Amino acid sequence: MAPASVLKGGTIEEQNFAGLVEALYKSNNIDAKVADVAKTQYAGLCKQVSTEMKHLFETFSVSNDRLDEFYSKILDNQPDNAELWIVMKLILVLSHGNAAVESGFSVNGDM
Repeated sequence: MAPASVLKGGTIEEQNFAGLVEALYKSNNIDAKVADVAKTQYAGLCKQVSTEMKHLFETFSVSNDRLDEFYSKILDNQPDNAELWIVMKLILVLSHGNAAVESGFSVNGDM
């Protein structure tokens, strides 16, 4: 979930998130309750970002900021977004690194 996508919000972003959550559910990484609640919480986050968190999301820099730290500050220890944080942590675990470096194992395969 790129901060720019959350900032943009809208139907397409929510559909993309719903597809992601469904894939996590089908692969038994989350249960149905977490999936349903996370979708609602994502929509709520998009609304919050369009108003009170707008500046924070606008100033996120891909080259200077860490995505895990960014979302941790926003979602960790926030009971209203607990299920969304579960999904975000799973997303952040997915490796996008060099296959040669990973050679012996694959987190993506386990997911």
